[in-house]
Amino acid sequence: VSSGQTYGTVAYVRSAGFVSVLVMAKSRIAPLKIIDIVRLELCVGVLGSRIRSTLRKELRLSFKKVIHILHSEIVQAMLHLESYGYGTFAANRVGEIQQTTHPFEWCWVEGKPWLNVADLTTRGCKPGQLGLNSIWQNGPLFLSQSEKQWPVRWKVKKGIQISELKKSRQYIGIINHEESLSN
Repeated sequence: VSSGQTYGTVAYVRSAGFVSVLVMAKSRIAPLKIIDIVRLELCVGVLGSRIRSTLRKELRLSFKKVIHILHSEIVQAMLHLESYGYGTFAANRVGEIQQTTHPFEWCWVEGKPWLNVADLTTRGCKPGQLGLNSIWQNGPLFLSQSEKQWPVRWKVKKGIQISELKKSRQYIGIINHEESLSN
C-alpha cells in the first residue's frame, strides 16, 4: 500500500485452521523525488517479496502456499509480463519481484481498509486499532475463511493500460546488393 508519502506491507501466517497472526510489517518513506503511485506500488511489491524471503529464511516453518495480496491492478498486470519490456525503474523492480515470486501468487483486492490492512502502515491509526484482537494483529476477516470465499481477483483484469511499458520503435534496414566496396 502506498499513500504518496509512505508505503508499506504486512505479513501474516495462517494456519490450517484458518487462524492468522501478524508476523512482520515494514513501512518506508517515499523517495523525495516525486514518483507516481504505480512506481510506489511497485516498491510495495519489492518490499513484500523481500519480507517473503526473510520469513522463509528465518522462520522454522514450512509454508504450503504463499500469497501476495495487493490493491494495484496495474502492478498485478505488470508482474505477468517480462521485466525487459519496461523502463529501467520498473524493469528492475519487476525483475526483483519475479526472482522470488511467481506472478500467479499475486492477487488483487479492493483498497478498502477492512480488506487491505496494510493501509494502517501508511495512513496511521489510533493505538486502540492495534490491540490483541484487532484487524492489525489477525489480518482481514476473509483470512479466516476458505480461499474460495476471499474477495480477491486472481486473474489480471483485461484492458489495463501500463504506462511503464517501453515505447517500441521500428527500424528498417535496407541492403543494396548492386554496389560493392571493392569497386
